[in-house]
Amino acid sequence: EHDQSGLLIEPEQPDELAAAVLRVLTGRDLAARLGEAGRQVAQRFGVEQMLACTYRVYERVLGTPF
Repeated sequence: EHDQSGLLIEPEQPDELAAAVLRVLTGRDLAARLGEAGRQVAQRFGVEQMLACTYRVYERVLGTPF
């Protein structure tokens, strides 16, 4: 989400990208907040999480613990 776990920039907008990079480089609080929120989002897509979700799908399809 924009300004929550990162900064979203429209494609082919170099001025907007440059402004966003400057915001992060000059805003320590913003950089720390975005970094922490980004790490939390990334954890949802880790290998362990993907495996756990895959196992749950197999359990539902097979009807037994996998």
